[in-house]
Amino acid sequence: MSYQEFIIAFETLISGFAAARFFQGWGEMIKYRRKFSYYWGHTLTTLVAFFILIQQWWGAFGRPMAIVHNIWDFTFLLTIPAIFYFMSVQFFPNYRGQTVVLRHYFQKNLRIYGLYFFLYFFILTMRYIYYDLPMWDERGLTRAAGLVFSLAMIITNSRRLTEVIMVISGSMVIWFFSVVEPPEVQDLYIPSPGTPTEIRRDTTQPAMQNP
Repeated sequence: MSYQEFIIAFETLISGFAAARFFQGWGEMIKYRRKFSYYWGHTLTTLVAFFILIQQWWGAFGRPMAIVHNIWDFTFLLTIPAIFYFMSVQFFPNYRGQTVVLRHYFQKNLRIYGLYFFLYFFILTMRYIYYDLPMWDERGLTRAAGLVFSLAMIITNSRRLTEVIMVISGSMVIWFFSVVEPPEVQDLYIPSPGTPTEIRRDTTQPAMQNP
């Protein structure tokens, strides 16, 4: 296994833990469905978060040279699945035999959900600023909307507003998956200071970009 493959495998392991936590939570809700009072807003929010994680994971494989030769890009790559792992822990209540009213549980944790979403979009935006990448293309508008929506969740703590936000966010996720084309890998490779000059960009494979 090459160093590049090892780095990507490690990132895959971290992202896999986060994704597995979502499946575990949904599985418990299905297994003990008679003990859960379901709420569509909770289900939609978990789906939006899960597909953002999947998109982030999918996009990571498009910049292998960047994560191998730039410690900041690698650190960023590991931060994102960590955020979604802790978010998934907060999404799903620990089942202890009693009936769980998901509407009340969702309302109780709204600000925490908003904080996790804000951290994700903030870190993503800081990466683009640090590397002087395009800020106001389709991805930039997606990030800006995410920051505004997550701040609204934190400030208002309104379940009704969050329902509207999640419907819009779900539509944006579907739109992003369907419309936005991946850029070429050479646009993503950002050498860190001290990178040997003999290292060249790998332009043989298409790359995936994050929102």
